[in-house]
Amino acid sequence: METEVCTNRKKLQTNAHMETEVCTKRKKLQTNAHMETEVCTNRKKLQTNAHNELDVCMNRKKLQTSAHNELEVCTNRKKLQTNAHNELEVCMNRKKLQTSAHNELEVCTNRKKLQTNAHNELEVCTNRKKLQTNAHMESEVCIYTH
Repeated sequence: METEVCTNRKKLQTNAHMETEVCTKRKKLQTNAHMETEVCTNRKKLQTNAHNELDVCMNRKKLQTSAHNELEVCTNRKKLQTNAHNELEVCMNRKKLQTSAHNELEVCTNRKKLQTNAHNELEVCTNRKKLQTNAHMESEVCIYTH
């Protein structure tokens, strides 16, 4: 009987030892499960970070595009300013041409007046010549008649 008791005690010890191992293994499994949960959480964070980095890259691309568009806008404004400056020069040149044309018109008008004056002076001279001729003839008439 004592042998049986000893055998049973031995079996109980073995069972207790095995249960301890089972508990240790369960604990390890729980730890592993916990670690796997952390791994999954970290993977999720990495995915989120990657998504955020993609968003950042997209926003940088948009900013680059905006900067490029702003540069084009500035270039176009500069061209418009240059065009406006050129148009102003064109207008100033037209004004000068109008002034020149007006001055030329005055010159032509004055020439016409001078031509008219010269023509009138010629008529005056012709008339004086006629008067001289008449006076000369009258003088001759007077000489012959007296």
